[in-house]
Amino acid sequence: MNKRRETFNTTARPGGYEGREESSMSDDQKYFDYLEKLRESGEVNMFGAVPYLQRQFPELGFDIDHARSVLLAWMALCDKS
Repeated sequence: MNKRRETFNTTARPGGYEGREESSMSDDQKYFDYLEKLRESGEVNMFGAVPYLQRQFPELGFDIDHARSVLLAWMALCDKS
């Protein structure tokens, strides 16, 4: 059984939003809301949340880099809380 393991770039700027406009973060609020509900459910360790994002939001299904940057941005926001 071949299971693909997700890896995260931890050397990127917090949030993974290099070169993205400020409005992108507010556009991603729907993803952040989903991630918060997923965290509260306890269903998954949040470091493994990228595939969940991709399944829930078809626009992220083929864009793993965007899905990772959304997760990293959400994690950065959680660190500030």
